[in-house]
Amino acid sequence: MGTLLRVLTVGTLAGDLSSRSLVALGVNKGPAYFEPFTRLCLSGEVRTSIDSTYPLAEPGAALTRVGEGRALVKIVVVPA
Repeated sequence: MGTLLRVLTVGTLAGDLSSRSLVALGVNKGPAYFEPFTRLCLSGEVRTSIDSTYPLAEPGAALTRVGEGRALVKIVVVPA
């Protein structure tokens, strides 16, 4: 909960300074809940940023990047 509050407060401040917006999104499980969000992404109304991509065989490297605070945005782990 503390991390979420930091993201929301720091994100709001950073958004005000950079004219960007940061939103925390909670979605229920299942395709029916993700479909509206998928449409927003495909239309360009919502954009995501990816810091880096790691193969599924290297989850430790991805976790290290996040744990060291070097991930500026999302880290993606993909199947080989």
